[in-house]
Formats: sequence, structure tokens, C-alpha cells
Amino acid sequence: MTDWERVPGPAAVVRVALPAGVARTAPLADIVADATAGLAARFAAVRAIHAETSGRIVHLVHAATAPDGEGIVVETRLDREGAVFSWVSPMHRYLADRAAARRAMAGRRARAGAEPADRDGVPLAEAWLELDGAVLAARRCGPLAACGTTLPASTLPALLAEAVGLSPRPAPERVELALGSRDDLDGFARWRLDWLVGRSDTTQPADGDWSAAHVSAAGTLEVVDRGPAYPLLRVLDELPGPLAADAAEADPTGGCVGIVAITPAEVFALLAALAS
Repeated sequence: MTDWERVPGPAAVVRVALPAGVARTAPLADIVADATAGLAARFAAVRAIHAETSGRIVHLVHAATAPDGEGIVVETRLDREGAVFSWVSPMHRYLADRAAARRAMAGRRARAGAEPADRDGVPLAEAWLELDGAVLAARRCGPLAACGTTLPASTLPALLAEAVGLSPRPAPERVELALGSRDDLDGFARWRLDWLVGRSDTTQPADGDWSAAHVSAAGTLEVVDRGPAYPLLRVLDELPGPLAADAAEADPTGGCVGIVAITPAEVFALLAALAS
């Protein structure tokens, strides 16, 4: 696969011809393995995050580390009828450019990605990952992050993805939000991420209580992982109005939670926000 061409548009998308017979009938797992091996020949710490099939189209998401040590995301759109589109994005641009890149890979007119808001000041992020009874704390200030050791902030999403074992999962049979009980989820692996992102008005690292910073977003992500053969499930304590009323009626003690399928790509997008 040596011949390639740049796809016009704001995102760095390239088109490569698919060699005859390659991946036309291959199982999705084989395509993921081949793509991962190919990326590993060019990048370090390659991790398959997401894989899905829609008709003849295969969509892949990988996280990796570029030769300069910075974190990147590689999205691939493989058409089993003969073409492969690939987009390599710096981690800090991934969320801003993703929509334009996916349009370009799908052959639609690409629009320029929106610049992330609040570009002034030093980008900050904090996250607390609760996993297996322990808490892993991470802090990002500008281009660097601390999570047990100092590392480029752009590699933080992949580090957290590795910590929770994020990897391709089967597509969920249903995506509707349903009510359930935490007791229903006993016996499965579970992890929780609390996070906030913002910017500091100063060029100095923010203090522990963020007194010099503006918080732009914060949230909680709780995920149940039933194993690689099953979709991931997100657990929601806060429910929209109608469901909240149903939950209160079903269990006045407050034991009901919302349960909805979440894809590894959606999880990784939330992690990528820590480095955007």
C-alpha cells in the first residue's frame, strides 16, 4: 500500500488503494489486528480503541504515540470495495477536527473544524479514576501532565484508556436508556472517572483549588465492563425528568440508576477532552 493521495479539506486525510483481495471478506477482528500491526510499524504504544462495521464500511479508532513522543489518534475508514481513508490527528486537535475529517473520509465536502473555545491562558485538567478499589489521580497543566510520573499531556487519554482496558467491543443491540439497579451490576468490572477541564489566566501552574482558573466543563463517567464479548454500559445517577419520576416510583429509596450502552469511541472522546 504505497500509493496514496491527499483528500482535499482542512483535515489531514489520505486515501490509499486497497490491494485486491485484502479485507474484502475478512472478519472484523482480523482487520483490527492487521491495522494495529501496520500502525505499530510507524508509531509506538498503538492501542485499538474502537471498531465497527456498517455494511461494507469498517471504521477504526486507534491511539498511539508519534515519534516525537506526543499522543495522536488515528481514524481509519475502510471500504471493502477498494479504498482506505486514514486520518492522523494530534491529540489536542482530535475533537475539534473530527467531524470535518469524518466527512472527508466519507467523500462528503469537509468543513473546517471549529477552534476550541477559550484559547487564552494555560489549559488545565484534573481527573480521578476509581478502579479496583484504588484511585488514580491525573493533572494536566499546559503541555505536561502528571499521573504517577510526568508525561506529555497529549498521552494522558491513551494512558487512561490503557488503565481501564478500553478496546473494541461489539455494537450494542439497543441504545435506549433503561432503568436498573446497582445490584443488577454486581459481579462485573466497574470503573468511574470524575474530571474537570478549564484554563488558567496565568502562565504559572494553577494551585490545588483552581482559584486562578476558569472551569469550562466537568463530569462523571461510570462504566460497567462485562468483558470483551459485550458492549460497555454507562451508569447514570442523574436521570432526565420522566425517567427520574419512574425511578422514584420503582424504588423510593433511590436505588434506581440509568443504564445505557456506550461505545469505546465515545469513552475515548471524553478522555481526549482532558488533552484538548
